[in-house]
Amino acid sequence: MPAKPTEKQITFFLESEDRKQFQQLCKTTGISASMVLRSWVLAALKEQRLEMNVTPEAITPTAPQVVNSSISNGQLKNILTRLDSLERQQPLLEKEELMFMKDEVLGDDMGTIRNRLGVLETQLQALGGSIAWDKVVTDAKDASE
Repeated sequence: MPAKPTEKQITFFLESEDRKQFQQLCKTTGISASMVLRSWVLAALKEQRLEMNVTPEAITPTAPQVVNSSISNGQLKNILTRLDSLERQQPLLEKEELMFMKDEVLGDDMGTIRNRLGVLETQLQALGGSIAWDKVVTDAKDASE
């Protein structure tokens, strides 16, 4: 839908996963994301409340239908397919847990695995050893000769 000269654009930020899920939800119900948001804003202003029913965009010259809680077999199939794809995409660990593990392994702070391995490597080298694999050490000796 092209903008009228009196219309202004609203912009906001969303996590990419949330945006993708919202677009999939709109696609499942057959309504464009911009139509949902536009209808919501206009209805909220008109009714002075934040609840609303969204009508699908008119593709043919028929009257728009109100989206309600009754679900057709096609919609149910689309929803189940979408749910299956979301379950497959859902990571087993939350982002915060992954960031904690990353910092615990790769961080420079005292007590991280990286720090502990560095201390261990220093002590081992001081004794004349190496933490490298024997094949790598042998290959390095052969290359230097």
